Amino acid sequence: MRNDRRGNTRKKDCKPKATYGLAICNSKFSNLTACLFAILLFVSPVHGQQKTKNKSKSDVTNASYSTAQIDNDLPAPVDEHSHVFEDNQPTVRIASSAHSSLFWIDAEYLLWSISHKSSPQLITSSSLGTSLNNAGVLGFPNTRSLVDSDFGSSLQSGFKIGVGRWFDSSHELGFEIDYMGLPSQVERNRFTSDQSPILARPVFDSATGQEAASLIAYPNILSGNVTVSAAADQQFVSGLFRERWLRGPKSQLDVLFGLQYAGLHDSISIDQFSQYLTGQGPILAGTTKQISDHFQARNQFYGGLLGIEYRERIGFSVFCIRPGVAFGMNEAKVNIRGSTTNTVPGGGRADFEGGLLAQTTNIGTYSDRRLVAIPELTVRLQTQLYTNWQFNVGYNLHYWSDAVRSESQIDRRVSQFPPETLTGDQTPSFPFEKEGVIIHGLQTGLVFSF
Repeated sequence: MRNDRRGNTRKKDCKPKATYGLAICNSKFSNLTACLFAILLFVSPVHGQQKTKNKSKSDVTNASYSTAQIDNDLPAPVDEHSHVFEDNQPTVRIASSAHSSLFWIDAEYLLWSISHKSSPQLITSSSLGTSLNNAGVLGFPNTRSLVDSDFGSSLQSGFKIGVGRWFDSSHELGFEIDYMGLPSQVERNRFTSDQSPILARPVFDSATGQEAASLIAYPNILSGNVTVSAAADQQFVSGLFRERWLRGPKSQLDVLFGLQYAGLHDSISIDQFSQYLTGQGPILAGTTKQISDHFQARNQFYGGLLGIEYRERIGFSVFCIRPGVAFGMNEAKVNIRGSTTNTVPGGGRADFEGGLLAQTTNIGTYSDRRLVAIPELTVRLQTQLYTNWQFNVGYNLHYWSDAVRSESQIDRRVSQFPPETLTGDQTPSFPFEKEGVIIHGLQTGLVFSF
């Protein structure tokens, strides 16, 4: 029994009321059934699908991309998770294993060149019939240089090897160690009197102020040969931290900072052998003369490097551009050696310090230390091969300011010919010239992430 609003007493109605189409009685069993039905209705797939449909397409895209790491998680043909960058582009598959990768190994082939100034004219020849006084002397129309101006600057093969590690699964902070190098490569030119009957080494006679030449071979007087060798090697070693700075829907920007070592070494050698075929005044027939000049330059750089790396996804590939600059101390060292050996038949052998372009006036070891900058730029395209494998192809450029090169330390002026004593202005001298060097070329290889 209960009272209504008017104060009348009414009997309670036991007839069940309809609520959301569900009959609920006053029994405990009916209440429990209603609760279970409501829970099932809430978690049913239909309810979840309706909730998803209410999301905007951009929200779904951004949520999917938040798990994609553009640096190592390039497209792979496996995994059911997908991400659409634009409405008009096909679905790009992202390898789930790439997202969890914390390590990577980079191995690449390098085809680089090292720029330098034109090589000095070291060996000349003249046509048959040229007079003894004019043979091999620069400035005469029948004199030609046998050593090209670009001698020692040919393309060199090298390699790059790098390893890296991410400190977090989201790839926000990492560390990498890279080595790039061109092993020592020797280029040789050898000339003999059998090929060119007239061979000479051109010089500038500072005593007379005119071009002159030291003969290596001349018909009926001298036979001989000469070998010119050039060698060069280069390496870069860096240890860098990588930190994510910015990230967009299809791109990212990382900051790189750390330490770098760089080495640049090269040398030029001239080795001459001559034998007198007939006696020349006090010189007996059969007398031999060996002259050797050696110039070596070494640069060693220690400093810090700061750079950025911008990456943007283009279809199934990633375009990358990486500028940077290293500041630090460069130790430049030049070593010059020379020797002359005369052997007289039955008269023994005499050794002298100094050759033709490396005499006692410039022989020695010279060093200098100064602050330099080495800007660099790398541009490359990365394409996913399969799951954790990437293929790279690109271009790399380094500019080394104030470096020493061996060809720049050669002074063609001479005031005396070996083994004469020092006279006049006592040349050749040591210039200790420095120059900017460009090291650049192509690189291609593979990256494996795990």
